[in-house]
Amino acid sequence: MTNGPDSGQLYAAWDFDHPRVYMLEDSYVNNNGLLHSGPQFSSDEDDRKFATFDGKNQYAEAPASIADFGQLTVDMAVNWSGGNSQRLFDFGTGNDECFYLNIADAEGKPSLVAVHDGKTYRLGASETVPTNRWAVVRVELNSSNASICLDGKQIAQGPFPFRPRDVFIGDRPEGNFIACGRNKTDFFKGSIDHFRVYRTTHKNFDAIGKPDPNLQQLAADWVKRQAEAQKKINENSPFKNFPNESAKLNRRREQLLNTSDKLTELNERQRTAAARKSEIDRQMQEQFNKLESTTTTNKEIAEIRQTINTINHELRQSGQYAAAGLEIEELNKTIRQVDQEIRQSDDIVALLEQSKSQEQKKREIEQSVRELPELKKALEAHQNEKDNTKRDELRRKYDSMYQEKLATSVEHSTAETMRREFQDRHRTTIDKRLESNLQWTAARDKLRVLQQKHPKLLEKARADHPELSKLEKTLRLKQQTFEEAKQEYLKNEPRRGPTGDEYEKLVGELDAVSRAIPEERARLLKVNEKELSKIGARLYEMGYQRKMWRYDGMYLPMKEAGLGRNPLHNQKEPPIVSLHEKIEYKTSADWEYRTSQELGNKVPPIMQQWLDRVRGY
Repeated sequence: MTNGPDSGQLYAAWDFDHPRVYMLEDSYVNNNGLLHSGPQFSSDEDDRKFATFDGKNQYAEAPASIADFGQLTVDMAVNWSGGNSQRLFDFGTGNDECFYLNIADAEGKPSLVAVHDGKTYRLGASETVPTNRWAVVRVELNSSNASICLDGKQIAQGPFPFRPRDVFIGDRPEGNFIACGRNKTDFFKGSIDHFRVYRTTHKNFDAIGKPDPNLQQLAADWVKRQAEAQKKINENSPFKNFPNESAKLNRRREQLLNTSDKLTELNERQRTAAARKSEIDRQMQEQFNKLESTTTTNKEIAEIRQTINTINHELRQSGQYAAAGLEIEELNKTIRQVDQEIRQSDDIVALLEQSKSQEQKKREIEQSVRELPELKKALEAHQNEKDNTKRDELRRKYDSMYQEKLATSVEHSTAETMRREFQDRHRTTIDKRLESNLQWTAARDKLRVLQQKHPKLLEKARADHPELSKLEKTLRLKQQTFEEAKQEYLKNEPRRGPTGDEYEKLVGELDAVSRAIPEERARLLKVNEKELSKIGARLYEMGYQRKMWRYDGMYLPMKEAGLGRNPLHNQKEPPIVSLHEKIEYKTSADWEYRTSQELGNKVPPIMQQWLDRVRGY
């Protein structure tokens, strides 16, 4: 990780604070791995959160580069259930190239073992790890010595001429296991509260303190650096004035196509004629509604509809349809209860509050921008302007200034990015919890089946009723006859009464204007063809240049600066599973060591091939 808090060169911190199905979630950065066979997540009365492994087939698999260092510290908080031949971890590339910690050897005490280049190194402890209570076990390797500590007390120390990175040989895939051995044996039985890996050793480990597990804050810091780089690139962009120029050109094009004295006159004639015609149509509608035949027909339709509604109500309240409806109601109630319980869990509520906090921060920044003297002056000018055309222009100027200020605000872009981040985490966390809840998924699946079946039950009940189809047919015919009579009345009556001549003139006026307006716009297009052509060409040119610059001037510099994509963004479990299934060879973390080997021509040919492959050559 670059340019961020380091917490004593911490590399990964699996704190098991949030239940996961597949993902071994790194609470520090994004060294996420895999969980196998579903270890159980829980918490105790002290609100300590942990994962419990059954000692049979449950274990975790860490990423490839997790121990590829010259020095290493592994710090673990465990609650061991007891037993023999159990490994807390086993890192390496095979039985002949690995190192592991056995929590209880033949003497019942922890031992550190490393196998490399045909040699075996062993360090045994003087005390046993307690059972059925929490204990902190720490292993440190500095390439010449190793030690084992229990609850801060050193219980083993001695020569150990072994470097962890030496077992990561380039021609073999890595296998880094937690809570079992690499042959899927020696399973650990007990709970793990945290499992942390540091890429060095420390003279005073306790002095470095607990690592900051706030991945969201680390992501926020990264977003801020990205926003600052983006701002700098935008400030040097040759196209930063394109939005204003584009807006002016579009307004000018609109003006050329829609502005002339004749077009203004035609639009006013159309508006006046349409308003008067609508008034006459409304009066005719009111007259039709007062007719005796209309009142009688409406009453008959209402009586038939009431009878149909009564029958439908009776059908819905009886038989299989009613029983299925009650079952659907109970299933929905169960789904809502589970959903509410999950949404009220502390971590999900915290994510929602964090999202709201970022939203509030964003609004405060927006308000502070509005309070800037130049913005207040521009808004006041807009509000005091009497001429509508100038008033609209001043408003556009104000909006442009406001958006430009927001676009250059690192704090605003950071707040908005983090708001979306927390919102996304809130939604995806709820979805994962729901999908892993057996009560919720069972209710949902059963509800889907019933919802598909339910309408068919009502259709069958309606089809079996002797009078319902006849009543519905009668209703349709009566409504159709009534609608035809109304349309006939509204079409002809305005032309028969005292408004007949006026109505005919209005219809003719609207017809003439509707033909004249397109003709005038076609004339404007022809008259202003040269200027419109220049505007179109300039808009196309700007669009093309901005499109190319997004890659050459924006994407490439951001990528070269290492800010193309946020590596701290929460990764989803299915892509991680897919990634682990597809990738056989993975990159090494200790690039300084590997590079120095290359510069000194000390890299074995097979390692060089591997390095070339992982670099994409």
